[in-house]
Amino acid sequence: MKHPYPLTHLGDGELLSHNEAIWRRRRHCTAEGLAYLAEIDERRLYLPAAYPTMQSFCIHELRFTPDEAEKRVTAARVARQYPVVFTLIAEGQLHLTGVLILAPRLAPANAAELLAAAADQTLQEIRLLLAERFPRPDLAVQEPPSGDQLDLAASDSPAPERVEMIPEEQAQTPVSPARVTPLSPGRFGVQFTMSQKARDHYEYSRALLSHELPKADLATVSEMAYAALAEKLEKKKFGATRKPRSGARSAIDRRYIPAASRRQVYERDGGRCTFTSEAGKRCPATRLLEFDHVDEFARGGAATVDNLRIRCRAHNQYAAECTFGKGFMDHKRREAGERPAAKRLQAGSPPAPERADPCTDSMASEKTNGDPRASAQAGARVGAWTNGHAPVVESTADDRDVTPWLRRLGVRASEARRMAEICETTMPDASLEERVKRALGYLAPRQR
Repeated sequence: MKHPYPLTHLGDGELLSHNEAIWRRRRHCTAEGLAYLAEIDERRLYLPAAYPTMQSFCIHELRFTPDEAEKRVTAARVARQYPVVFTLIAEGQLHLTGVLILAPRLAPANAAELLAAAADQTLQEIRLLLAERFPRPDLAVQEPPSGDQLDLAASDSPAPERVEMIPEEQAQTPVSPARVTPLSPGRFGVQFTMSQKARDHYEYSRALLSHELPKADLATVSEMAYAALAEKLEKKKFGATRKPRSGARSAIDRRYIPAASRRQVYERDGGRCTFTSEAGKRCPATRLLEFDHVDEFARGGAATVDNLRIRCRAHNQYAAECTFGKGFMDHKRREAGERPAAKRLQAGSPPAPERADPCTDSMASEKTNGDPRASAQAGARVGAWTNGHAPVVESTADDRDVTPWLRRLGVRASEARRMAEICETTMPDASLEERVKRALGYLAPRQR
């Protein structure tokens, strides 16, 4: 095969001159490329192109490796925040690795001075600069191996003259990162650190399988465990089941999606985001999936199979911004995040989180079981909520437990916990307001 870039005809001086010019252009192209990535990221143009993240866009559209995509996107964001980084890279005064190790230490107050000090420095010199400015504690002392361990470790140990720098994120916990390495078609090597609890579960599972699979190893048990976990999560998230029911109860809350509907939508959409770009490319996301209304719920869209689709969180929010405007949605998100927990209920301040206290539980039971007037009052409060007077509640992923709110209304602790389990199983993605309404719908008939 003919050499695509023959250089034998160049003299020594000419070869060195051309080489310098090529790498100078490369540095300028790198800086310009980062500027493009930063602007694409700022405009979020990866979303209409059917990618959930900027990293995914770089991997599939620009053919970056995952590691390269993460590093270049990070560098682009740093350079957008501190534009002098573009100039330093273009002039060859700072390399991408230098930008990445400086990034965690950069702040508006020190960026100009720190970047100027790091200019024209080697990677080792930048590390020494950071160690001087931001000293870290000493590494833990580890005893060297002895005896047979030396022979086992000899082949993996570095040469005596080689000194390896420990990355900052591994300095405190020198543990090999988990990794999955393709070995052959359909076979993968897996490396990770297992906790004592996980090891106990593994050994117990092997013991339970000893009659059925006497030689079950870690790979076999792990495969079975992953399959069981996936089936459990599919049932919880999408209502997946081997024996679907023929009918479904009518939902009290129009936002509630019955398990049968969730199951059908999940199977129809293949457990993948359905957003498709103008070029016909479908989003590859299979994580952070949500159910989205084709005709928006705010405009009267119903929670039916034909009006539901699966979207990743990024494209679900992007669709809302396209419909209602980015400014409006940003305002609503800020409003939800800034509203203090004490004002989430119009009826009063929120109760303290529920605690597993047997004494408290027994006292709560006596409040309603032993006093018919207390039961009547609780029933009246529940009836008021279910008749359309439920407060508007903005909830977060970590604050959707209905138990304390039901207890505030006089519901017994055992009943409140049971309602919380039902809500978590039947409507895992619902807001706190939706869960409270659903739970009260179950309880109202019992407390008349």
